[in-house]
Amino acid sequence: MSSLFQDENDILEDFQKKIDNKSYTHEDIIAFKEQFESQTAESQVMLKISDRLQKRLDTANTKIKEKNDEIVTKNEKLNEALDNLMKARVGKKASTIMFTATILLFVSEELYVGPLLEYFVGYAYLILILKGVVAIGLKSFESVLENIFVSSAKKEIVKEVRREQRQTKTYDILEKSMSKQSSAA
Repeated sequence: MSSLFQDENDILEDFQKKIDNKSYTHEDIIAFKEQFESQTAESQVMLKISDRLQKRLDTANTKIKEKNDEIVTKNEKLNEALDNLMKARVGKKASTIMFTATILLFVSEELYVGPLLEYFVGYAYLILILKGVVAIGLKSFESVLENIFVSSAKKEIVKEVRREQRQTKTYDILEKSMSKQSSAA
C-alpha cells in the first residue's frame, strides 16, 4: 500500500522538512500546490472510474441474482413436472396391475364364487354387494400400490443422485491430484 502513494509521501516529507527548517520559498509552495492539484485530479479520475466499475458490478450482480431466481423458479417447475410425470407413470403401472387383478377377480367370481353363493345363499343382491366391496377394496389397494411405487421411484432417484455425487467427488479428487502432479513436474 505504501508503494502506491510513495510519490505523494515523498513530496509531503520533503515539504514538511522545508517547513520544519523554515527553508521553503514561494516557488516551493507553488510547486506543492501544483502537485497537490495534479494528485487531486488523478484521484478524482480514479474515483470516477471506480464508481463506474462499481456500478457495472452492481448491475452484473443484479442480473446474476435475477437469473438465479429465474433458475430456481424453473427448477421448481421442472421438479414439479418430473414429480407429476413419475406419479403418472407409477399410476399407469398400478392401474395396469389392478386392471389385471380386477379381470381375474371378476372372472373367478363369475365362474366360481357367484354360483356357489347363489346356490347356498340364494340372494342375488348379496352378489352385487360382494362385487361392490371387491371394487372398493381394489381401488384402495390401487392407492396403496401407487404409494409403494412412488416411494420406490423416489428411492431410486435418491440413489442415482448420490451415485452422481460420488462420481463427481471422485472426479474432483482425481482432477486435483492430476493438477498437483502436473504442477510438481
